Amino acid sequence: MDHDEQRLFGIKLTKTSGVNWQKTQAAIDSKNSCFESILQTAAAEGGVDALVSQVLQGPPEWAYNTLRYVPNLGQHRDSLLKKAAEDREWALHALRLVPDLGSRRDMLMKSAGQLAQTNGNISGMSLLDQGGYDCKWTLYWTNNGVVQPKNAYPDGGWNWSPVLLLGQSSGRIDLSTFALPNAPLQAGNEVWMYMYVYGGYDIESPIHFTYDPNTPGTATFTSSGTTTSDNLGYNGITSVAVKAA
Repeated sequence: MDHDEQRLFGIKLTKTSGVNWQKTQAAIDSKNSCFESILQTAAAEGGVDALVSQVLQGPPEWAYNTLRYVPNLGQHRDSLLKKAAEDREWALHALRLVPDLGSRRDMLMKSAGQLAQTNGNISGMSLLDQGGYDCKWTLYWTNNGVVQPKNAYPDGGWNWSPVLLLGQSSGRIDLSTFALPNAPLQAGNEVWMYMYVYGGYDIESPIHFTYDPNTPGTATFTSSGTTTSDNLGYNGITSVAVKAA
């Protein structure tokens, strides 16, 4: 996620006439600001109508994040879903993490295209850190139609890979490592990577797979970029063990 993109959103939002965006501006100025905090502050301060009118003038990512983080959108949900569907990656994220899609699910599926399909069966993943930051990764999965676990932050009770420095690899980590007592991981579940960047912004991979504990398949990823513009690239599936570095 690009920090400059979030600041651009905030700057554009606060230029809306007729609204005093003082609290929202403070959220934008904070070095810890992210879409969630900016959007929720803006909705509380300027109202949902003013917020959505600006969001719809921006890229699909803004619409997705509004759907994700702002409650009680009412009649605005439909226009935001249409906006998110303009980009296949954000359409996919909406399919995964925005509830109650109703008749708009087919629209989002069509937009996501191949991304909405699993990219093969795997039992493990690995990440090589080639970015200018420290990072670590964990797993999202869907079990019985519910995305697990519930909280992706480091203090949220999830299991994580070791912290990776520049040039280090986590090596192959069996996905069963990430299962929790209240969040089971079972064969056939849809799985994907979530990367946490220290001092930067998290990335949720749009590439997803089917969990199969009986295959040696390992999905391999490489991170790159900087804390203000980080990236997560998918390299493919290998059946050869990936060593930690």
